[in-house]
Amino acid sequence: MLKAYKVIVPKDYLRWRPEDEQPLTDGQVFDLLEFSYEHVAFPIEESQHSYWGDSHYAYDVDLGRAGLKEDVNRIFVRNGMAFEMVDGEVVRLAPTVLAEELSSSVFHSGDQILDELLATARTKFLNH
Repeated sequence: MLKAYKVIVPKDYLRWRPEDEQPLTDGQVFDLLEFSYEHVAFPIEESQHSYWGDSHYAYDVDLGRAGLKEDVNRIFVRNGMAFEMVDGEVVRLAPTVLAEELSSSVFHSGDQILDELLATARTKFLNH
């Protein structure tokens, strides 16, 4: 699925050697985190097979996502990174005053195109 979504694909996955690969960009890592959030679930053992002793599992998506979000945000904090995972999306943390102003701003310049451009700029600034 990672290859199909073009999240992280080595240049030549059949002959891939780590020493030939460029380091991952922040965007690639954030895409991988967001992809993982969409597909993660926490396994819960429901029962065991009486004869073989195999475990039968159910999967809790909400619990898995909450755990991933907590772990990712802890890594961001520990490394002093101004990012946070919110509802499965990695967002940039702006300074508090600026974030409040940006989120509450409604653009009414009289020019609809300019208002749309300003709203797009706000979204892009806060996006990773």
